[in-house]
Amino acid sequence: MSITQATAANRQRRGPATVYVSLYAPAGRRRYWWYSYRCPECATYQFGRSRDLTGVTGARRAGCGHTVNVVIARTYPAGGVRA
Repeated sequence: MSITQATAANRQRRGPATVYVSLYAPAGRRRYWWYSYRCPECATYQFGRSRDLTGVTGARRAGCGHTVNVVIARTYPAGGVRA
Protein backbone atom coordinates (compact mmCIF):
# COMPACT_ATOMS: atom_id res chain seq x y z
CA MET A 1 0.00 0.00 0.00
CA SER A 2 1.37 3.42 -0.86
CA ILE A 3 0.85 6.61 1.07
CA THR A 4 -1.60 7.88 -1.55
CA GLN A 5 -3.81 4.80 -1.06
CA ALA A 6 -4.15 5.18 2.71
CA THR A 7 -7.68 5.70 3.96
CA ALA A 8 -8.97 6.97 7.26
CA ALA A 9 -9.88 3.42 8.28
CA ASN A 10 -6.32 2.03 8.05
CA ARG A 11 -4.40 5.03 9.42
CA GLN A 12 -3.12 4.67 12.95
CA ARG A 13 -3.54 7.57 15.33
CA ARG A 14 -0.32 8.87 16.86
CA GLY A 15 -0.04 10.04 20.43
CA PRO A 16 -0.10 13.73 21.32
CA ALA A 17 2.67 15.88 19.85
CA THR A 18 5.39 17.02 22.27
CA VAL A 19 5.77 20.76 22.78
CA TYR A 20 8.69 22.40 24.58
CA VAL A 21 7.54 25.43 26.56
CA SER A 22 9.20 28.56 27.87
CA LEU A 23 8.20 28.90 31.52
CA TYR A 24 8.01 32.23 33.35
CA ALA A 25 8.16 32.22 37.15
CA PRO A 26 5.67 34.25 39.24
CA ALA A 27 6.88 37.81 39.78
CA GLY A 28 5.53 40.77 41.72
CA ARG A 29 1.78 40.52 42.20
CA ARG A 30 1.47 37.75 39.63
CA ARG A 31 0.93 34.40 41.39
CA TYR A 32 0.71 32.06 38.39
CA TRP A 33 3.38 30.33 36.34
CA TRP A 34 3.06 31.42 32.69
CA TYR A 35 4.16 29.28 29.76
CA SER A 36 4.20 29.80 26.02
CA TYR A 37 4.76 27.47 23.07
CA ARG A 38 4.08 26.95 19.41
CA CYS A 39 1.67 24.19 18.37
CA PRO A 40 3.50 21.72 16.10
CA GLU A 41 0.28 20.82 14.26
CA CYS A 42 -0.96 24.25 13.14
CA ALA A 43 2.00 26.55 14.06
CA THR A 44 -0.08 28.91 16.21
CA TYR A 45 1.41 30.35 19.38
CA GLN A 46 -0.30 29.39 22.62
CA PHE A 47 -0.17 30.79 26.14
CA GLY A 48 -1.06 29.07 29.39
CA ARG A 49 -1.12 29.60 33.14
CA SER A 50 -0.77 27.28 36.08
CA ARG A 51 -1.14 27.90 39.78
CA ASP A 52 1.75 25.54 40.64
CA LEU A 53 4.79 24.20 38.82
CA THR A 54 3.56 20.60 38.73
CA GLY A 55 0.47 21.66 36.78
CA VAL A 56 2.50 22.85 33.80
CA THR A 57 3.67 19.52 32.38
CA GLY A 58 1.61 16.67 30.97
CA ALA A 59 -0.97 16.05 28.27
CA ARG A 60 -3.54 18.75 27.58
CA ARG A 61 -5.65 20.27 24.84
CA ALA A 62 -4.13 23.43 23.39
CA GLY A 63 -6.21 26.53 22.69
CA CYS A 64 -6.25 25.61 18.99
CA GLY A 65 -7.89 22.26 19.82
CA HIS A 66 -4.92 19.94 19.26
CA THR A 67 -3.80 17.52 21.98
CA VAL A 68 -0.21 18.16 23.08
CA ASN A 69 2.21 16.81 25.68
CA VAL A 70 3.90 19.72 27.50
CA VAL A 71 7.61 19.53 28.48
CA ILE A 72 9.53 22.43 30.07
CA ALA A 73 12.45 23.52 27.87
CA ARG A 74 13.62 26.64 29.72
CA THR A 75 12.61 28.58 32.81
CA TYR A 76 12.92 32.33 33.17
CA PRO A 77 13.43 33.52 36.78
CA ALA A 78 11.20 36.04 38.52
CA GLY A 79 13.80 38.79 38.62
CA GLY A 80 14.79 38.45 34.98
CA VAL A 81 18.17 37.57 33.57
CA ARG A 82 21.04 39.66 34.87
CA ALA A 83 24.28 40.08 32.93
